[in-house]
Amino acid sequence: MSSCGQPEPHPLLDGPPAKTAEMQALGHWLGEWDVELRFGAHDAEATTGTYYIRMAPDGRWLLSDFHSTANGEVFWGQEAITFDSTKGKFFSTWKDSLEATQLTALSTYDAETRTLTAIARDSQERNTIGTTIFPDNNHWNYQMDVLNDDGTRDGVMWVAAIRK
Repeated sequence: MSSCGQPEPHPLLDGPPAKTAEMQALGHWLGEWDVELRFGAHDAEATTGTYYIRMAPDGRWLLSDFHSTANGEVFWGQEAITFDSTKGKFFSTWKDSLEATQLTALSTYDAETRTLTAIARDSQERNTIGTTIFPDNNHWNYQMDVLNDDGTRDGVMWVAAIRK
């Protein structure tokens, strides 16, 4: 608490308002989240962690930090998302402790269904699709699939998040 009795700003969560309508549309994603993460199979053992999402000082980027322990090892990830007005899509980068590469994606957001859909290529040069669904302002679910040449999908990661 500050000397005037107000809560101190949280360095990871408090930030300026979004600068564009597109970034404002993702404003419900800001905050601190408890997450459950599964790799490989939807029924795989879950790893829990914390996901922090904040607005960058310029109001044009959402920045996130993820922390957990997977298989006894520290697992972390960071993402940056902005709206690219020249492409009319969101642009994002993701990096984590699993590989020394980064994933870049172009995404669309459907405000009616509250769904963010990202298309990318992973480090193995496979096409992937990541789908984040926001059923309400206190939950979100993410699934990453590899898109196979025959049009089928193989799920590789699932995340369920609840606002802290």
